Amino acid sequence: VLKEGSAEADVMEKKFHAEAKGIEEKAEAMKLLDGVGKEHEEFKLRLNKNKEVELAGIQIQAEIAAAQAEVLKEGLKSANIDIVGGESMFFDKMLKSITTGKTVDGMVKSSDVLTDVKNTFFDGSGDFKEKLQGFAKQWGHDHVHLYQRGPGMPLAITSKFPITEVEEISEGIKRGFFVAKTADIHFVVIHMMSQKLSERKKELKLISATVKKLQDEKKQIIVLGDFNSLSPLDKTYLATKTKRLKEMQEKKSPNLNNGQFDYYGRMGVSFNNGITDHLDPLGLGVDVLDGYPSEGCVTSFELDMGIGIASAPEGVLCGGGEVTIEVALSNFGTTSLTSATIGYTVDNGEEQTVNWNGNLDQYENEVIALPGIAAADGTTEVEVYVLSVNGQQDENAFNDAASIEFIAFAEETFDFSFELVLDEYGSETTWELRRLGNVVYSGGPYEDDQEGLVITVPMCLDEGCYILQVDDSYGDGMCCQFGEGSFTVFDPEGDVVYTGGEFNDSDLEQFCTSAMSVNEATSTAVRIWPNPAHTSVQLDGLPEGAVIQAFDALGRSVSAPFRSLAGRQTLDVSHLPRGWAVFRITSEDTTTAIRCLLR
Repeated sequence: VLKEGSAEADVMEKKFHAEAKGIEEKAEAMKLLDGVGKEHEEFKLRLNKNKEVELAGIQIQAEIAAAQAEVLKEGLKSANIDIVGGESMFFDKMLKSITTGKTVDGMVKSSDVLTDVKNTFFDGSGDFKEKLQGFAKQWGHDHVHLYQRGPGMPLAITSKFPITEVEEISEGIKRGFFVAKTADIHFVVIHMMSQKLSERKKELKLISATVKKLQDEKKQIIVLGDFNSLSPLDKTYLATKTKRLKEMQEKKSPNLNNGQFDYYGRMGVSFNNGITDHLDPLGLGVDVLDGYPSEGCVTSFELDMGIGIASAPEGVLCGGGEVTIEVALSNFGTTSLTSATIGYTVDNGEEQTVNWNGNLDQYENEVIALPGIAAADGTTEVEVYVLSVNGQQDENAFNDAASIEFIAFAEETFDFSFELVLDEYGSETTWELRRLGNVVYSGGPYEDDQEGLVITVPMCLDEGCYILQVDDSYGDGMCCQFGEGSFTVFDPEGDVVYTGGEFNDSDLEQFCTSAMSVNEATSTAVRIWPNPAHTSVQLDGLPEGAVIQAFDALGRSVSAPFRSLAGRQTLDVSHLPRGWAVFRITSEDTTTAIRCLLR
């Protein structure tokens, strides 16, 4: 045993001597490698340490992801999801969204600067200016001026020099801007509105006046901020965005200028401020100027008759009937015109013709009426065009055709009305009344600075259901920060169908004429209260044995019919959809309807 123990001790001694010698040799080698080898070894140690930390982080993230997946699984069990494009597309999009979120999280966590930005501006707590000052000190700026007119609209400037001569401009402008002097320079700090071209024009007018005043005072000026505007330098890039332009045109975007991206000025405004006298001397309202060649200069043809719509029905024709359309014939050529044959079609039907005889010298015009056209129920399109002039073919086909559409309700109609009360920014308000996807009535945008102006639009509506959409391009509705704007729909009896004004981008409401047009004035004088209601209503004055059923604004049944055994009935409405509800009351003698707003 002693012998074995001595042998084991000898082995361990030799092992330790060998390890010590190895360490000594390694140290000597590191000395020979000077700082490079030492740094390499230290790098390896740091790398191993970072690997362990990252692996631990990955494990934690995996555990968190597993927990999140479990939550998501439980949530999706009770979710009703329509997967458009197939399950794989749905999964890919969800995965992409999660991945993007994780990427942003990782980037913010790994960046001290972005973490500071997040903590300073997006945690929603504390004093904003105090946080901004602390943040600015990180790059040596001890001076800050913050102008925050409303939530989400901060403007600020920071400097290592004192900030003086501050002037904040807010009158007549939504976001406002300010002027501040620092380092002997006057800075005009702006953030122009991105949602609407007309609002930016208003802002530019005030900003330009401020800059002009500073120029007159011989000040050094820098205008800086977010202009949210285009310049001619953007034209090449935006020329490729045809799909985006089409979408904006379809939505009637207030950021377009005459239907196009706003590279230059407002031709639509200039056209009504004097240019009309030169480009449209006959007042025909032409949108296109003739030219030869098409890209070149304007010239005159010998035989050139132009045609346009002089008058046609506006709005909706109630009850149908016969329509008269007038067209304007104009001589844009150098030869006098004495005769012409005009063709026209109704809804792409059989061609019909009208002969004209007279005498038109160059730039003269005459208005003629087409034969009466029956107004069919729905939308009717009429196209007119020049077939011949002076017995010959017109030399310029560019202005030889025009068209017009009108809407008529040939059957029984109901006289509704739409009332609009403008806020300060009428230019932000537009609205449409649609039926089966077709616009029946529309309005806006309106002029600014007409707060309280009441606009009433009579509407004759065919029997059916309609969608009313009221939009605010800025996204703050019509009430109540910049005036008490509102809109209201009245039925033929003068009762309120729907009223609103407090919304963000858009308010959408649906209603039906059938639900509103049932007789309400009865000898029994049925009454419902409270109105508006929340959980229950009471009906008084019910006919004996009346059957009661509830419908939504589209005329869809939202409750089963039941028979009332008394003249008074309490109804539970807590389960009914919110909005306007119509209670139809049917007895042996009459059918009446009474409305209640459920909130």
